[in-house]
Amino acid sequence: MMSKNSSEHSSELTPKPWHPKAYHKLAVKWLLEHAAAGLFLPPGMGKTACTLAAFKILQQESVADRMLVVAPRRVARSVWPRQIAQWKDFSHLRVEMLHGSGREHALRRKADVYVTTYEGLRWLAQADGREARYKILRADTLVMDELSKLKHTRTERFKTLKPMLPSFRRRWGLTGSPAANSLMNLFGECFALDLGRSLGAYITHFRDVYFDPTGYGGYSWVPKRGAEKRIYERLKPLALHLSEKQYLKLPPIEPNLIEVELPEESRRVYDDLETRLFTVLADRVTEVIAPNAGAALGKCRQVANGALYHTTKEGERRWTAVHDEKLDALEDLVDELQGDPLMVAYQFDHDRIRIMERLGLTDYLGGGVGDKKAQQVEDAWNAGEIAVLPVQPTTVAHGLNLQEGPGHHLCWFADTWNYEEYDQLIRRLRRPGQKAAKVHVHHIVAKDTVDEAMVLSRNRKAKTERRLLEALMAYRARRRAAKGR
Repeated sequence: MMSKNSSEHSSELTPKPWHPKAYHKLAVKWLLEHAAAGLFLPPGMGKTACTLAAFKILQQESVADRMLVVAPRRVARSVWPRQIAQWKDFSHLRVEMLHGSGREHALRRKADVYVTTYEGLRWLAQADGREARYKILRADTLVMDELSKLKHTRTERFKTLKPMLPSFRRRWGLTGSPAANSLMNLFGECFALDLGRSLGAYITHFRDVYFDPTGYGGYSWVPKRGAEKRIYERLKPLALHLSEKQYLKLPPIEPNLIEVELPEESRRVYDDLETRLFTVLADRVTEVIAPNAGAALGKCRQVANGALYHTTKEGERRWTAVHDEKLDALEDLVDELQGDPLMVAYQFDHDRIRIMERLGLTDYLGGGVGDKKAQQVEDAWNAGEIAVLPVQPTTVAHGLNLQEGPGHHLCWFADTWNYEEYDQLIRRLRRPGQKAAKVHVHHIVAKDTVDEAMVLSRNRKAKTERRLLEALMAYRARRRAAKGR
């Protein structure tokens, strides 16, 4: 049976008082005053604790009873139970995990906080007897952690959650990256909070009002003239953003660009895929075909990293190394750091395999690593026991605290189009608890390849999100000034 300290780590924790800082109090006040509320706070600023504090106050005032938290798997399994067990202020709360083999029994046990994953929404939506499981909970408050998981309205998780939303009196969303890749992402996130009050009830209407089609086939969308400002105005009463620059003292980021050249044979393979969607590898036997331009782009990314997946005549999926330029650059960087721990971001499994073989590594964080093993690796990293740690951004960008040890170097062996993953992974190191004077971010970039396009794309996305967050801060400043008059 899950107890009020139901976390696999709770036995290691001695609850201590939570002493909220000034910005914590602002966040708690925002949640208390808004039944539909977004907390757009960077990682490390205590979104979880602020949410628990607001819910505790509502419970004490008898205006809230039960809270359902939906979060990415690792965040659900470790962060929420651990935060509840960590602080005396919240350790009285009973928490049940609606995940795994015991979730049917947990569903029927009385608790204050129920925690599930986004993948678990489908199970919650299914009927158990006469009513859906989420109705059995009788939860009145919904918390959507990493709200950006709901940015795409066509995903199963969004479609599953949408009918549930009206049953909650309060809907709160937590994220550090609300519009990391596009302002279009805001629609799904905001609808989950206010059921369409701020940006409308239909994605097609939102798109037609604020965006123009562009790009090949008109499948890309750019904001109309003046649309960004209009979107910001609609969001200001809904979301609170607090700047880490204003409230936290974090080490600056020191970027380091490491450029490599593709060898002649690898350049031939790359150019063939980019222009002809077809190539033959150096053995003059293995053929690689990209069925379309998008697939060719993905294969070009692989070639830039140094290996390439292909299908054999027998139908087996294999990969072949095509160059070692990035591996050589990575090994040189490790030697240069002289033992300083280094986190290495990879994309494809063949990236990880080649990195681990070259450097003789045994631990990594990515696909296939279970929660228990991931916690062990996290603890070993923070203890300074791991010199080089390969990580897959898609898997570890949320929910891990990797800043508590000596590690302050991150190397992007493989870059990403996804600005949210990029930003969030850096923030695994650059957050409260980091003792280094700087966080060094190294980029190994293959010249004249898609690597350079990803850097440019990411920089544009960063500017878009920065403008949104600055607009939200300006709105809050005006409100404070108006109240002071």
